[in-house]
Amino acid sequence: MPELKHLEDVVFSQLFYNRYRNLFFTGKPARPFFCEMTHQLFDDERQQIREMAATGHFNSWIDFLTRESLKAFYAMNQYIHAGEDEIGQLRGLYSKLIHEFCGEKDADEISRNHLNRLALWLKGVDPLLEQIYSNASEDVKPVVCAGYSPEFLLDLYGLIPDSSISPLLDIGCGEDALLPTYLRNQGFEAYGFDRIISASEPWLSEVDWFSFGFRPSTWQMILANQSFSLHFNHFHQRAGEDVLPYARLYMKILESLRTGGRFIYAPSLPFIESLLPADRYGVSHHCAFDKIIVTTIRRLI
Repeated sequence: MPELKHLEDVVFSQLFYNRYRNLFFTGKPARPFFCEMTHQLFDDERQQIREMAATGHFNSWIDFLTRESLKAFYAMNQYIHAGEDEIGQLRGLYSKLIHEFCGEKDADEISRNHLNRLALWLKGVDPLLEQIYSNASEDVKPVVCAGYSPEFLLDLYGLIPDSSISPLLDIGCGEDALLPTYLRNQGFEAYGFDRIISASEPWLSEVDWFSFGFRPSTWQMILANQSFSLHFNHFHQRAGEDVLPYARLYMKILESLRTGGRFIYAPSLPFIESLLPADRYGVSHHCAFDKIIVTTIRRLI
């Protein structure tokens, strides 16, 4: 009977194989959806998979499939935002995949069904994606956000860590939480959250910014590089009301600062910064590395 580690290797191989695949491609695919390892699992170990499924041992594997596929979607296009309902739906898709895998359908039919369900799910998450990619090639370029070193980020923010930064929150700290970890090791009270977190630490949260609890007057400093403000600006430039939750959350973030606390982020957001009441918030900018405009919002009262 195949071990869970072997099944995880198949998943990683399958996700890597399809990492650039356009789910909305309308032409004839140049390659099958299932990679060689998945086909081998289907051909050689299908009966053992059926036996494993019959014992009810697949819940943890479904969770693993869901988590890893989310990471793949986010790596492909950082503007994809899946809420709790959508994540639950995605988990249902992988439950359905395993159910079909253990049935009598052939591999080609199962792969077509799964691809169609994934495309429909992604369209439900963000209908604009279908418009963007329906006329694109079979493979598309990723829209990614890089992980930056703590030293780079501190230079970007123009920060020399001292007692004035604690407690600090890093919004979109990255899977490895490099900056909060670095500051913790320097003795500062630092926290972070992101949609995917690899480490299990009490000062890290695996959550998106719409679900994180921004309590009023909590933080002395909040940092966000190429994360919240990048997404806010992205949805500001799109038609419709998708930007409104970001505007409300932006104010909620500012309200979570202590008096004298700072929210430092890049890129800047001039379309909302100009609307902030001058008696409550001080707004300043600096240019980092000759091209990046960084904003500092200080809460005055």
